[in-house]
Amino acid sequence: MSPHAVLLRAVNVGGHGKIAMAELRDTLIAAGFGAVRTHIQSGNVVLDDPQGGVDLSERIHAALAERFGAAPEIIVLTPQELGTVLAACPFTDADPARVLALLHGGNAAPDAVRLHRLATATERWAAAERALWLHCPDGFGRSKLAAGAERAMGVAATGRNLRTLRALFDLVTETRP
Repeated sequence: MSPHAVLLRAVNVGGHGKIAMAELRDTLIAAGFGAVRTHIQSGNVVLDDPQGGVDLSERIHAALAERFGAAPEIIVLTPQELGTVLAACPFTDADPARVLALLHGGNAAPDAVRLHRLATATERWAAAERALWLHCPDGFGRSKLAAGAERAMGVAATGRNLRTLRALFDLVTETRP
């Protein structure tokens, strides 16, 4: 069985898309996934796939839609893919709580002009294969860059700060008995 990191978009953020992590774990276990673990309350899951990854995203999406009536968009990453995303981070010298990766399915074409217009003098951004990286040293809450980056990418994305991605990488790569 190979572990995967599963990132649900817009779960438990801004008062909508509420899914209790215990319910999420139970739903995925009932759908046949193993070693299901969640990290914090924002739709981060690490699980094993006994079926070997065949239509993994579709199976997770179907299980969530059946249980919750609708399913958020999801990004599924192998340990290697998550490691590649982390290796592409250009802001490793910054506070990891102030660095955000907007992860997408790999088909984004960021509008550089729009991103430059949105960024303040202290904010930085960089496009990578599976993520648009943002560094917002004054926080994300009031940042026009953080608020408008997904639209500037032209595709749906889900954001995680660098601290969370590192924790997920540790979970997905840990050795278990």
